[in-house]
Amino acid sequence: MTRYRVYRSFVFRPLTILPLVFYAVGCLSPTLPLPPPDDLSVSSPDESGLVTIEGRVNDEAYVACLNERTESGIITKSKADGFFSLRINAQAKDALTVWQMVGSENGTFKPISVPGEQTANQQ
Repeated sequence: MTRYRVYRSFVFRPLTILPLVFYAVGCLSPTLPLPPPDDLSVSSPDESGLVTIEGRVNDEAYVACLNERTESGIITKSKADGFFSLRINAQAKDALTVWQMVGSENGTFKPISVPGEQTANQQ
């Protein structure tokens, strides 16, 4: 009977260690970075000086947009399908940076430019 117990524990010990080995290896694999926003469309400034930006990110991710000229930004949350729409104060040719955030991870920055012609009072 003792011999059977030793044999049984010898057979089952590798089988219990094997999942732990796979778990440890899985934890060592690098995580992929969040991709930049996709399918972006940027409108020209409207009469009130607001630009509309629409696109797609991960489902229910936060989306941030920074106007480099004014050093101001806005954060919104995408819908369940990943679509987002935001409005930010900007002028023609302003450099904007858009990215997504999920948990504590920031995605890759995507620089975009506001379409339109600069007027004399914008320079």
